[in-house]
This record gives sequence, structure tokens and C-alpha cells, in this order.
Amino acid sequence: MGGGEAVSLSPRDPLGDLPLDLQQAARAAAAYARRHYRPPAYSAEYWAEESLQIAALAVWRAAEHYDSQHGISRELYAYLCARRALHKEYERLCRLYEQEIPLPTDPETGEEIEVKDRTACQTIDNLLCWDALARALERLEATDLWLVKQVWVLERSQLAVARELGVSQPTLSRRLEHIRKQLRDWLE
Repeated sequence: MGGGEAVSLSPRDPLGDLPLDLQQAARAAAAYARRHYRPPAYSAEYWAEESLQIAALAVWRAAEHYDSQHGISRELYAYLCARRALHKEYERLCRLYEQEIPLPTDPETGEEIEVKDRTACQTIDNLLCWDALARALERLEATDLWLVKQVWVLERSQLAVARELGVSQPTLSRRLEHIRKQLRDWLE
């Protein structure tokens, strides 16, 4: 590494695993980020925690690549790398939020107004209708269900189905109309 002790980082406490000089560099970079910028929709508390973790990871990576030939101390090098990492993360988050459209707010209360997602609502309504229809079809007698499948699902002609059953087409048509009325009653 050429300029300091080896640094090993655990996922549980990235800041606590760093040597003292690198902990100070991470804390200083995170403090700078907290004072100068905060991503949209991040609370101050959340950004404080997040920036410290980002800084600790950046400092750890910087320590791995540090070489005394850089002409600056390991602590300063790590601090600058952490500041750069924090600013890049801030810019990334800002780009994400630029594309979001804010929800409309109530002018009197300032609270967000819930907007219906018409596509999602229509999809849910369709699913509920299909579910209700499936339950209604389950209530039909086996013969009536077979007729529904032959004429309405497989789109066979009433005449062909009537011949197969040995009944007249008008008789089959009346039976299908009775089934249709029964299904409507069950669906209402």
C-alpha cells in the first residue's frame, strides 16, 4: 500500500473498523456534505447517517489505493476521495428526483392529494370482474357449463352444438338465454 497500515472493513461497522485518522477523514467529509447539500426527499437525520456510511466506504477504498507518492497525507487523500464520492452520490440522487413529478397538494392544508392511477384501477376492476364471473360459472350445472364453453368460449355455432345434442337450434338458443340471465343474476 505504500503509506499506511492495511485496512479491513466489516459490513457491520465500516466506520468503527477504520484507523482513527481515517475515521476522522470520513467524519469530516460527511460533515461537509451535511452542511453544503442534501438530496431531495432525504431528511437531515437520514442524510447524516447515509453520508457517514458513504464516506466510510469511500475512505476505506481510498486507503486501499493510497500511495505516499501522491504527495499528500493518507488522511487528506481519503478525505478528498470521500467528499468526491458523497458529491457523486448527491448528484446521482438529484438526477433520479429530477424525473419525478411532485404529487399535487391541497392548497389549504399543504398535504399531498392521492391521485387515482386509472390504469391500475381498471386492471383491478377487470380482475375482480373475471374472478366474479369464474365463481358464477362454477355454480352452473355441468351441462350448462359445457354449453357455455362450446358456444361462447370455443365460438362453435349454435346449430352445430344443437345437432350434436340432438335438439333444435331455437331450443338451444332459449337454453343459452336462460343461462345468460342466470349468470347476470349471480353477478349483480
